[in-house]
Amino acid sequence: MKKTGPPSAEASCDAIRTAVEESKFVMVHFGEESDAARAAHVGFAQTDDKLRFFHNADAACATEFGGSGIVFFR
Repeated sequence: MKKTGPPSAEASCDAIRTAVEESKFVMVHFGEESDAARAAHVGFAQTDDKLRFFHNADAACATEFGGSGIVFFR
């Protein structure tokens, strides 16, 4: 299913919280689309089928989950 859609999906804080509770491995990029880390995040998401990938540009959400950048949940 992931191969038919974008490698990383934009998600709200609530959606990320739910994904982390329901999935064993989730990787999220917290930051702007223009951030260099977003390009790395999407590039890795295109090569991996085992993790779920999300992104969110809300600074408050990033703070709730520990800061900006790429965060791996397990």
